[in-house]
Amino acid sequence: MNTTSTFGTVKRILAILIAVAVVLAAGAIVGQAPAIFGSEVAKDYDASIEFSDQSGDGTNVTINNVSLSDGGFVVVKDGSDTIVGVSDYLEDGDHENVTVDQRDDTEMLGQLTAVVHRDTTNNETFAYEETDGEEDRPYLEDGYPVSDTATVTATERAADGTANTSFLVESVDAPSSVGSNETITVEATIRNPNAFDTRQHVEFRIDGEVLERRVLDLAADETTDVTFEVDVVGVEPGNHTYGVYTTDHGELGDLEVVDE
Repeated sequence: MNTTSTFGTVKRILAILIAVAVVLAAGAIVGQAPAIFGSEVAKDYDASIEFSDQSGDGTNVTINNVSLSDGGFVVVKDGSDTIVGVSDYLEDGDHENVTVDQRDDTEMLGQLTAVVHRDTTNNETFAYEETDGEEDRPYLEDGYPVSDTATVTATERAADGTANTSFLVESVDAPSSVGSNETITVEATIRNPNAFDTRQHVEFRIDGEVLERRVLDLAADETTDVTFEVDVVGVEPGNHTYGVYTTDHGELGDLEVVDE
C-alpha cells in the first residue's frame, strides 16, 4: 500500500472524529446552557393585577383583582421602592378584593405599586428579601414585573377621629332629551351625612366622562341644591347615560341627544 495514501486516509478519519467530538461537546454545552448561566428551564408563568385609586387610613389597601397561574403574593411598595406590605399566600387562580396590611410602622398612603410575586420556594412564606431577590421573584410580562400603581389618599377625619363619609346624592332632576347644540340644565340635591363640617367634590358626567365639577363646603347634616349648566356640543347624537357623583355615591339617568 502506498504510504502517502495511507497517511492521508488516517488524517481524514481523525478529522471526522474530531468534528464529531466537537458537535457532541457543543450539544452537551447547549443542553446545559440554562444551568451554566444560572437561569431556569423555560416555563410559562402568567399573572395580572388591578389596583385602583382609593382612600384609607394608611394601615391597609385593597387590591381589586389579582390572577396567578402558580400561586404567590402581592407585594406593595411605596415611591422609594420600600416594601410596605405583603399579602398572605394566594393560591393559583383569580382573587378579588385582596387586603394587604401595612408592615411594621410603615404608612400605606400616596402613590403605591402592587407587584405580583411567585412562591418559588413552595413554602407559602415570602422569602424575596431574606434571599436578596433569589427566591419568590416577581411574575414577568415582556421582561417586566407584573404590577399596577394606585394613589391612596388619607381618609379625612373629624376632631374626634370619626371617619369622613361621602356626600350623598339625594335627588337629580334633568331633561330626558336635549338638542346637540343646546345646554342641559341639571339640578341635584346633595347632603353631608357626617356629624361635622367637611368639603368634598361633586361631578356631572356623561357616559363616565366628567363635564363639570364643583367643590362643596357643607356643615354637619346640611343639604344643598347644585345646578349644572352643561354644553353638550361635542357629545354624539344618540342615547347616553348621565350621572351626578360624589366620592362614593351617585345617581344616574338616561339622556337623548337629538341631532340638530
